[in-house]
Amino acid sequence: MDKKRVWALYRVSDKSQVHADEDIPMQREACRRFVAIHPDWTLENELYEKGVSGWKKKSDDRDELVRIKNAAVENKFDILVIFMSDRLGRKKDETPFILEFLKTNNVDVYSVKEGLLKSEDHVDALINYIRFWQAEGESLKTSVRVREEMYRLNLLGYYVGGNMPFGYELIQTDKMHPKNKDKFLKKQVIKENDARVVKLMFELSAYRNYGRHRIAAYLNERGYVNHYGKKFTDKFVNRVLTNPIYKGRKRYSFTNEDGIRDTALQDYNPELDIVGEELFDLSMKRIGERKEKLKNENEQYHDGTPNASKVLLSGLIVCGYCGKKMKTDYSYKDYKRKSDGKITRMITYRYRCANGKNNVVPHEKQQVGAKTIDQMVEEYVIEFIQKIDLDALKEKVLSGKAERTEQLQEEIDALSKKIDKKKREQLKLTEEIPKALMGESSFSPDVLSSALEQVKSDIEILSNSLEKMNHRLMESQLKTEEAENVERMLDGWIDRYKNADLDVKKVMVSDIINKVTWTKDSIDVDINLISRFIN
Repeated sequence: MDKKRVWALYRVSDKSQVHADEDIPMQREACRRFVAIHPDWTLENELYEKGVSGWKKKSDDRDELVRIKNAAVENKFDILVIFMSDRLGRKKDETPFILEFLKTNNVDVYSVKEGLLKSEDHVDALINYIRFWQAEGESLKTSVRVREEMYRLNLLGYYVGGNMPFGYELIQTDKMHPKNKDKFLKKQVIKENDARVVKLMFELSAYRNYGRHRIAAYLNERGYVNHYGKKFTDKFVNRVLTNPIYKGRKRYSFTNEDGIRDTALQDYNPELDIVGEELFDLSMKRIGERKEKLKNENEQYHDGTPNASKVLLSGLIVCGYCGKKMKTDYSYKDYKRKSDGKITRMITYRYRCANGKNNVVPHEKQQVGAKTIDQMVEEYVIEFIQKIDLDALKEKVLSGKAERTEQLQEEIDALSKKIDKKKREQLKLTEEIPKALMGESSFSPDVLSSALEQVKSDIEILSNSLEKMNHRLMESQLKTEEAENVERMLDGWIDRYKNADLDVKKVMVSDIINKVTWTKDSIDVDINLISRFIN
């Protein structure tokens, strides 16, 4: 009599379980004993899934499960043995169909703990659905417990994993790890030498409008190295400038109640604060302004406005004839001193429109001396600052902020209604699956499963959009002190401007004006103070 060919599947969802009490070696020994008590069975193959979640991962993404299904179609084995039914999977709307697929291809599935997993009639189908529904529920409860514990540890300021940001180091605390009693929890603390370099990066970004490429070059030229002992790169600098941990709010990832990966910020932790909220937010504002300007001009984004030039309006001046941004260049002339023959080079900077010779758009003039127009705009801005009615300006900022907040809230409400509708669809489809398994639905289980996956995908996409919209609302909402920020920015502006170097002057001017439009006969300065506090 031919023996029945047996394959066995062992799975743990966490690679750290391979040496725990309920691990793969334990499953393997139990399954081998189970096969041994059946004299007409022979164990031919053992498959291992280490660190594979039967709840989070779809069956089509599990390599060993795909291998089992393909082998079943090719009639390579007769019986699949598993330790418990949840080793096959924990998804109530997917795992019962795996069992049915194997049965259709003449493969019986045995659990060491539960015996033969039948799939012959509607009652078996309903029992299997309930079995895997229960397994999915256990996974959900476990996930919630882990998520809550991680959240609690994060709030308390403990280190729970991830890359160590530049400017910090780990120290061991005297608090025991909640899971591994042989370990102590760790905390991040500021590493003073590196923290000084971090603060320098933010100052270059916020006060001098340096982009990430220029900051990296600045640091490398002066011999600074990162915590890996290597030179700084633009990507490394960008990671620093966009990480809120440097203002004392650590960012961490987690899985929310809908099973979607999300991010959150810790409450303010002064032990992690290197640059402060004001400097961090000002740096982020500079980065956003550079991106937005280049985006609006339909130019490919590159980091940093062209602020390395020796002119005030670089990146701000546009041609009044064609609307294109004007480039900066220069000419020079050498003068020879008669007394000693020493050569002196005179450099003249200018703004030039690259379309100046374009016959389609006539230009009466295509270039202008930078010194002349810089001085005119500088005088105009100083005069404008002197005449500002501060109370009226603050009132306009508050009014515009309120309108923007109301608009964003309406968009969020509409998006939330779409998500609620999709969740109701998800609930109806989930409730319909048991009916389909019992033959009481007009839809097949496959159709329902496919529709359910589509709805889940729609919810994830909408939820991501909602998260971004909420973030925009949070940034847009006016804090109580934000009206005073207008006054703080303008108080003493003229004195600070007169005492600043060129890089700082360019940043200060860009805070006041959006652009300068030049023609041969006119100069139009677009003051754009209000929108900077609204958007």
